[in-house]
Amino acid sequence: MFNSARVSWSKLLCYALIASCLLPLAKAGNDAVIGKRMPNNTIAAPPGSSRVFEARLFGSVAAGKADYAPVIRRVLQLAKEAGGGIVRLPKGEIWVALDSSGNAITVPSGVFLDMTGTTLRLIENGRSGYNIILFKDRGAPSGVIGGTVIGDRDYHLGKDGEWGMCIAVRGGANISIKGIKASNCWGDGIYLGADPSGDLNTFAENVDIDGVEAAYNRRNNISVVNARGYRICNVYVHHANGVLPESGIDIEPDKGGMASDGLLCNIRSEFNGKRGVMTGGGSDRKVRGLKLRQISSSSNQAAGFWIEGAQNVEGAILSAQDNAEEGAVFNSTSDVVVKEYAGGRNGRKAKKGQSDIRINDSTKVSMGRLSSLAGSQDQRGFPVIVVQKSRGVTVDKFAMDSGRVLQNSVHVDSQSEATLESLTFKQKP
Repeated sequence: MFNSARVSWSKLLCYALIASCLLPLAKAGNDAVIGKRMPNNTIAAPPGSSRVFEARLFGSVAAGKADYAPVIRRVLQLAKEAGGGIVRLPKGEIWVALDSSGNAITVPSGVFLDMTGTTLRLIENGRSGYNIILFKDRGAPSGVIGGTVIGDRDYHLGKDGEWGMCIAVRGGANISIKGIKASNCWGDGIYLGADPSGDLNTFAENVDIDGVEAAYNRRNNISVVNARGYRICNVYVHHANGVLPESGIDIEPDKGGMASDGLLCNIRSEFNGKRGVMTGGGSDRKVRGLKLRQISSSSNQAAGFWIEGAQNVEGAILSAQDNAEEGAVFNSTSDVVVKEYAGGRNGRKAKKGQSDIRINDSTKVSMGRLSSLAGSQDQRGFPVIVVQKSRGVTVDKFAMDSGRVLQNSVHVDSQSEATLESLTFKQKP
């Protein structure tokens, strides 16, 4: 879980530093969030955070697509050897190329990369996978703040693969990713997974993603593959498209992997090629201990929420609007509690058997304070609630607003055990 020793982000950057200015926290903007901003839950500052290294003093930025990565790598190494600190990049546009390992910048433990005012662009390459900014150390806290990272999706030289990441945490621990925009990468905007060797006994751990915008990435905007104790809050994810899964946020462990103890809060996910927020933990339910708080998933080309292969899920204030298929699906899950869900105008491209809310092959699913605006669909083809092959399902305090309240709007099959209480059907004026 998250480190219990917390300090604010401003204190983190200026820890034991009297003479320096307070670095502003770059935000993704007001559009990045849907409600009250959740409190920061930042990683403790390293002992050397009082040292600031200005990259521009070690090499100027040349015009055009000149590779600035060697300068950044040199300064990061100096900061590491000094015991940690802040490496501040020049403002404006900077181009970087990959090294022989497929990484542009690797941030060591104890070092924070300040990109406030910087646009970091990747020089085109033909690799099937890469990391523009990589975290893989597990020592003192490290992180990146501010700025923009832009991948080479629009001018990539190859056709294979889907693993080009803007920012990747591969087996690293105690990482902060704050106030940054990650876009147009060949794979994901942000990726959390096992260490570079692929050992599934290693995890991205104690990772805090806050105030981020991830958009137009080719696979997913944010992927959680092998992680423990991760927090993703106050973020805006949109327009993931190109190769499956094409989701705003995808929590989907590799075979043999695990994603546990995660918090998603104050998130807006929209206009993605498939699902807004999804999990894929498999039949052994490898997504465990997931909390969903204050999330809006809208105008996606498949389901708003797709929760599959998960165990011990808590949801509150979830909204699914104008999604092409279902609003919320719970498939092969157990021990789920959703305290509030609002669905509206979902299902314009619904397939047979789909519904606004579908609970399938699951156990112990409790949902309360539900509302659904189903007036845009004939409910005989698109029911509001469907329960299939599930046991221990309870639905309470459910109101359906519809222009045509029809039979079969709520369906429980003969293989299921469900209790539906306090249903109210409200005819629209």
